[in-house]
Formats: sequence, structure tokens, C-alpha cells
Amino acid sequence: MSRRVTLADVSRKTGLSQATVSMILARRPDVSFAEETVRLVRAAAEELGYTAATRRRATLFARRTVMVVCPFIRNYYYSTVVQALQSEAAGMECNVLVYTTYGNAGEEARILRVMAESDVGGVIFAMMPQSRPLVRKIARLLPIVIMADREGESAAEFVELHNHAAGSLVARHLAALGHRRIICISTPLSSAIPVRVKRFEGLRDTWAEICPEGKVTLFTSFASQAQARDNILLERHLGRKITAAVLESEPDSFTAVAAVNDMMAYGALDALAAAGYSVPGDYSVCGCDNDFPSDLVGVSLTSVEHSMAQNAQEAFRLLYRRMSGETDATEIAVRRNIQPELVPRASTAAPRA
Repeated sequence: MSRRVTLADVSRKTGLSQATVSMILARRPDVSFAEETVRLVRAAAEELGYTAATRRRATLFARRTVMVVCPFIRNYYYSTVVQALQSEAAGMECNVLVYTTYGNAGEEARILRVMAESDVGGVIFAMMPQSRPLVRKIARLLPIVIMADREGESAAEFVELHNHAAGSLVARHLAALGHRRIICISTPLSSAIPVRVKRFEGLRDTWAEICPEGKVTLFTSFASQAQARDNILLERHLGRKITAAVLESEPDSFTAVAAVNDMMAYGALDALAAAGYSVPGDYSVCGCDNDFPSDLVGVSLTSVEHSMAQNAQEAFRLLYRRMSGETDATEIAVRRNIQPELVPRASTAAPRA
């Protein structure tokens, strides 16, 4: 019986490495080689009678594992998304794998390349990916759904979020209560996590429109990738640190705190309590995400509901339809039907006299 031709045989005939031969024959979209190199490898494979191993990709629908990529899961926002996806996937007898990037673009690109060569059936990004050109290439091989504020054209499906509108809701709420000087607390605003940028821009832009005589001041505090990975309460600690610093240096410069998310708002509440101030008697505090602790009697945090569980369910259904072949490969769907809503609670009121 004749021996089966392997990648090693093609490698020896061409004088190229097995890795190069493998990537060319797999037609990987994320790497490129000179045309003459590609022709050499394909001609050698055809001459030797090389056929791919039995590890050939199954149909997309047969590969019932979905990869979820998110920056981290310590925040209830992302853990809510992951659990909602797992719940929806279980109803369709699919598996869910979760990968956290901690905002590192290199890690994101690495896992994308791994998925391009894996038997994963599809990918859901719980945030806007940083490696967008690579995402466009991978989307030719795998169904991809992105949950984010949509920016420009994309080869992936979208469940569109509305974080600029969320920031605008916070601004309108605090202005309506009579606040004119507020601070916004956040981790550094960057392209790694654009959701925070959008929220601040919505707050700032709306404040300038409806309250031009007022003032919004942004305060941030840096955290390394290692800190983000190792400290599950990091955002709460940063919220407390920032608020405590402002209280110490200029306590009369503001009457309300607008936090970029609820975790940082909890830190602001900690700092105000530690300094002997009352909420909302001395200062109002508003968050953004409506995490489940915000509804607790002892917290009662005004926040913005994004309906992330419902958005996650919609994201999985979009992906499932693409995996099962119900959606044409050239048809790009965008779902933008769920708008954020402000949930007023006891942490916000009219400013002190």
C-alpha cells in the first residue's frame, strides 16, 4: 500500500519550511507570500498527490463551538454578555469558549489567527475589535458578529450599541436636576476600549449643547494590563482613588459625579462615604451599565440600562443563522433596535444649596 503524502514531503520538494507550506495550502487569509512561492508549493503538492489530512474543516454548522472575545470579564457588563451567550447557545446545543484580551491588540490579533486555523464555528466580539483589517480577512472564513458602536464599513455582522446616547442620557438627567458643574471619572480613554470614549463624548457633547454655562471635567487614572488582569476590583478602586483626590484638592468644584461605568461609580460612592459626605445630599453620583448591585437597597445607583443580555441573545442568533447557512454570505446584517434607558434611583437629586 502506498504511503500517504504529507506536508513534510511537500516541504522537502520545495525546500520551504512545513509552516510555510501549511499556510499556503490552507489559503490562510492573514498571511501572504510571493506569487512564485505560492505557485511552487501548489505545483509540488499536485505533482506529489498531496491531499489535506482528515482534519478537513467540517461545515460551519457542524462546528458548534463559538468563541467569545471580550476585554475582560471582571466587569458585570461583560460577564452578563458571556452568561447570556452561554444560555442562548445551550438552547441550540452549541459550546461557548471565552477569551479575554485585556485591551491588548497583539493578543486580539493572535487569537484571531488561531481561530482562523481552528474548528471554531463562529466568533462574537463583545467590543469593537482593534485588529479590524484582520477581522475583515477572517470574516471570509468564519461568521463574525460584533457588539459595539458601529464605525465605518465591516465584513462582520453587527449588533449596534449606542454608548454616545448613553452618555447623553446622563448629561440630560443631571442638567435637568439643576447640576452645572460635574466631573466624569474613567479609566484612560483610548481606542482599546472605545465604549468609554463614546460615553464621555456623549456626556460632553450634550452638556455643551444644553448647559453651555456649565462645566464637565474629565479625570482618569492609568492601570497596566497586568493590573487589569490581576485585580478583579480594579475599576472600583480607581473610581475611589480619583474621587478621593478631587475631593481633597477641590471639593467645591463639582456637585455630581458621572462615572463611565457602574464599577467606577461604586468607587466614587466609597470615597464620598469615607470623606463623610452624603449621597445625594452633598453630591450626586450616576453610573452607566445598570449592573445588578446598582439596584440593591444600600446602593440605589442611578444608571443607564443597555439591555446587554438581550443584545447578546441577538448577537448569538445572528451568528447561528450564518453558521447554519440561513443568511447569504454576502448579506451583512446590522441590528440597532435596542436603545439605552436611564434608570433614576436615590443616588441623584438636585444639587446642594
